[in-house]
Amino acid sequence: MYAAYRGRVPQFELTMWVDPIYSHTILPYIRSLSFSGHTLMFISMILIALARKNLTQTLRFSVFLFLAWLSFVWAEGDFRSFEPFWDIHVLLLLGLITISVADKISPRFAIALGVAGFFSTWFTYWNKPIFLALPLGVRSALVGDCESGYASWPILPWLGLLWFGYALGLLIRNPIYRERVSKISKLEWVFWVCVLIPSIPRMDTYYNLDFSMWECEAFRLPPISFWSDFIWVLFAIRLSLVTSVNDWIAAKFQFLQRLNVSKNFFLAYVLQYLLAFALVAAAGDYLRSHALVFTLTSFALLPSAELLTWLAVRAGARTLFKGR
Repeated sequence: MYAAYRGRVPQFELTMWVDPIYSHTILPYIRSLSFSGHTLMFISMILIALARKNLTQTLRFSVFLFLAWLSFVWAEGDFRSFEPFWDIHVLLLLGLITISVADKISPRFAIALGVAGFFSTWFTYWNKPIFLALPLGVRSALVGDCESGYASWPILPWLGLLWFGYALGLLIRNPIYRERVSKISKLEWVFWVCVLIPSIPRMDTYYNLDFSMWECEAFRLPPISFWSDFIWVLFAIRLSLVTSVNDWIAAKFQFLQRLNVSKNFFLAYVLQYLLAFALVAAAGDYLRSHALVFTLTSFALLPSAELLTWLAVRAGARTLFKGR
């Protein structure tokens, strides 16, 4: 939807947002995914920490993130222009490099960095005069700049969320802590109830974001709004660490583990993104003016990404991540 909506707001709103097919299928689906970027970024860092890749693998994955960023910049220009900008891939690259260096120095240092990252997500850096006075390029990368349209995935505070995810992964990896989290005590249940219930009134914040200002609003909400959603992500991760829950998930959802979009998520993500922009570049006006075609095309993207990822893996794409 972003690929079709970007830069053509009036036409998209006139032809799509008033259509019941779109408003009752694609729009609720997209809104339900408004928080997925934060969630996937955090879980990715947990998984990276659990894997503890060697230096060669880390460097190869860094190259992949850099190439993904170049692909996204190219797609943003409809495959015609190339204007670099700050993006989630550059943020992931920065997070991976900094936390990997910290882990090489000492796992305790990486965990300390993760604790600092957690607390950093409670600060509103974007309205501080010290950052507003910086040059546009630096400001857009550090805290974003809504007036200029460069506000997507700024370093502050979201680099801290990456550090926090990696540190949590290191703790989960430790056999001592893994044994402790295999069950949930009654006291811990009390803790979760106490933090989850107050978050309920704010849980629809991301769902109701204004799409025309999404890149600014999604990263500049009050910390309490972010954590009202994210605490449920942490709760879901906590439940998945319970042995009985983990065994049930593994038994019921084995088919999901076999999908290429699960085994090679980042590759599938890039291919799906490029496919969406290629479709819009080739037939954007037609898609924006035919709600049913747009809806069917949108739901076909994930199966198409699965097929493209399978073909890419067969062609040897996975060698990029191997440390050989």
